[in-house]
Amino acid sequence: MAVPASIQVSIVKSFFDPAIIKVRPQFGTGRCHSKKTYGKLSQIIGEIVKSLYLVRHADAESPRFGSDFERKLTTYGEQRAAALGYFLQKRGISPQLVISSDAIRAAMTAQIIADVLQIAQPVKLENKIYNASESQLLDYLMMAEVEVADSILLVGHNPTLSQFVYSQAGKPGRSMQTASVVGLTYNIGNWSEISAEQCQFLFYESPA
Repeated sequence: MAVPASIQVSIVKSFFDPAIIKVRPQFGTGRCHSKKTYGKLSQIIGEIVKSLYLVRHADAESPRFGSDFERKLTTYGEQRAAALGYFLQKRGISPQLVISSDAIRAAMTAQIIADVLQIAQPVKLENKIYNASESQLLDYLMMAEVEVADSILLVGHNPTLSQFVYSQAGKPGRSMQTASVVGLTYNIGNWSEISAEQCQFLFYESPA
């Protein structure tokens, strides 16, 4: 899905508007990094081996006129998904693998972000993520099929994503907003070794 030029222009402008782009470490303090640490990711994580970016889908249509699964992004939702992509791009974050729930609103969010980041690998749509619990999401990430990537961006749903962040990084607080991202890293060699003990919380951000 190509990102409309009008969206690109408006979102790029927003990066220079401090009233629009704000750092919101809403999962608490502790290991949450400040704004100045958002430079190149390689400077942040050092020896960390695996990187995980959890994205809650962008704003979607009301479910009143169809099934929850088939809800599409609104125009505003498309703009916010693009803003999230540019946020990641500006900070040098380019995941090797993009995985998404196969619900329409999540798949659209994932594709817009992948297009902004110019990720050649096709977005992997996974039905298991749609209604997954926190423990089921963890089980999925520990599967062998994700071992091809050291850096993964996963687009999913609440409350699962917020619960996952809390269980892995111990970050209580407000639920993840639509079109927001949490960055986590793990000092592990394989995704099958993922655990809270090896988790480092990097940031929570909801641009635009």
